[in-house]
Amino acid sequence: MADAPWIDPWRHSRLPWQTPGDQRVDAQPACALLDMAFAPEAWTQLRALAADVVPLFTHRYTGKGLDRLSPCLAVLPDEARVRERCWQALLDLSNGAPMLSVLRSTADPRALAEHLRRIWEGCSSTGQPWLLRWADGRAAARLLDALDDAQRTRVLGGLHDWHLPTRIGDWMCVTGKGGVPLDADARPLTFTAAQEATLRSGSQADAITRFILQRPVLRPDGMLPSQVHRCAEHVLGRLARRGIDHPALAHRMTIKEVAVRNGRHGEDETP
Repeated sequence: MADAPWIDPWRHSRLPWQTPGDQRVDAQPACALLDMAFAPEAWTQLRALAADVVPLFTHRYTGKGLDRLSPCLAVLPDEARVRERCWQALLDLSNGAPMLSVLRSTADPRALAEHLRRIWEGCSSTGQPWLLRWADGRAAARLLDALDDAQRTRVLGGLHDWHLPTRIGDWMCVTGKGGVPLDADARPLTFTAAQEATLRSGSQADAITRFILQRPVLRPDGMLPSQVHRCAEHVLGRLARRGIDHPALAHRMTIKEVAVRNGRHGEDETP
């Protein structure tokens, strides 16, 4: 991608559920969920890859340029070789961004898209509406961790599994609730103040990481996004243990931590 990377490059080109050396391409129904806000110029390319692409914001939200930013569901082809080619192209399109995840479900893709639309809206503890970025793998992982059991069942109902990208360019598998049908509840997911605090805390490290990644002078050559993120998490953990919530200080300390880590790395390589 032309922009600064958000996560490490993909570690392998296999489908997320394939093991090393496994040459089979499982034909179980699967759909790719993409956050096109990371690549709004790639719609033409995406439509050439997958015959069935369902934008999730169409006819639901209006706004100038919003169609280009809409998350979408792309049905992966059933035929093994075609699916493999499609998957390789999706990896190329999304490399360096947490914009690609895969849901496996026997539900009709249109019904699955409707299910995603129903869980895309949230409501804060004070009644404020907000959109939940389920197509951003980082946000999806944080949201799933913050949900209570009933909310997780609502979100994961009807899914066999959901494979989310990790910051090191690999995949994590979230087991679905395949024995439960897709939830028909159209009400926004309501979050408690404690859940909101958890979500805010989890997003801070990503915000600091992005600040550094967008400024090459702050990131040593060869330092991966996941390494910068670990520095941010380390700093935030130290501040939290001291009861300090100071975003500007966290930014400054992480920048210093990144430089120190790079210096130690250089010393390790000295013969």
